[in-house]
Amino acid sequence: MPGPLGALAFFAVENPISAALFSPASYLRGFALDLPLPALSPGVPAVANLTTTVVLSDASTAQEDRALAGPTALLDISASVGFSSDNQSGNPSISIEGLSPGLRGPLTVGSGIALDAQGTPPTAWAVRSALPGAADPTNGKYPGDKKGSLILDGVLLPELFLRTEVRDLVGSRIGLRTPLATTQPQPPLVLQPPSVPFVVAPLPGSTTANSAYDVTFLDTLPSAPGLYRVTLTDANRRRWVLWAPDTNAAPTYTISLPNIGAVGGEPLGAGTVLAAVSAYAWPNLDLSAFAFSELERRTEVVLNSGPVAFTQP
Repeated sequence: MPGPLGALAFFAVENPISAALFSPASYLRGFALDLPLPALSPGVPAVANLTTTVVLSDASTAQEDRALAGPTALLDISASVGFSSDNQSGNPSISIEGLSPGLRGPLTVGSGIALDAQGTPPTAWAVRSALPGAADPTNGKYPGDKKGSLILDGVLLPELFLRTEVRDLVGSRIGLRTPLATTQPQPPLVLQPPSVPFVVAPLPGSTTANSAYDVTFLDTLPSAPGLYRVTLTDANRRRWVLWAPDTNAAPTYTISLPNIGAVGGEPLGAGTVLAAVSAYAWPNLDLSAFAFSELERRTEVVLNSGPVAFTQP
């Protein structure tokens, strides 16, 4: 069965060594976008080529197409519990995302960088970002200024997000997708991701009593409503996905696996089980009327716990 439609974005950047040396024109040199890409079929490789001859900072490039400054911010993860700052997986990932009709996930339309790391290990960075004029959701900045061509042509919806994300080597991920409309006026904009919703029971290395048990994890969403996804995977890669609405603030959240074997169902296989938790939330999320396809497109938090291993008899 073919997969969803795709898109491919290209950014040519020149990274500065400090935030003081950052400028949109010197950082974002080129941009190209190809969409929609045909849906892929399992086992069938595909190739997509992008070509651009436009240098965004060149004097011959129209002002409407040149690189623009994205939000300036401080990313601070010092208060995020459960994230292994000692084992970070590279530098934070910074980008600007938008939504394109027909695409299942967000579309990257701008690039960013985390600079001037603070602390040992680093827990804070200066965030700088830029986007091409084609993705500009605003107008009126100067006489004759218009919104970007991608906005005017309906390829890109006008609400953009600054995505800031940090990962560690145990599989945890914390971050935010901040609407650009809420980043003004600036500075200062301080971004503090929530803590990791890591599993606290069953304990790592423990054995459950049977195949029907409780999974308890930290309730870290800063405000309700939100939605948690608990993924349990057995040694044969068979998995269960359980969804849990978060309607009130509490230290922990518990979700129960049903005794599916008692009604003729098949539980996960005996042996090692990996449990991981993801979270989704945005201000006007209606838990009684949402589509699962909205989650990756609209969430304003980026939260995934690293897997916890235990044994199920």
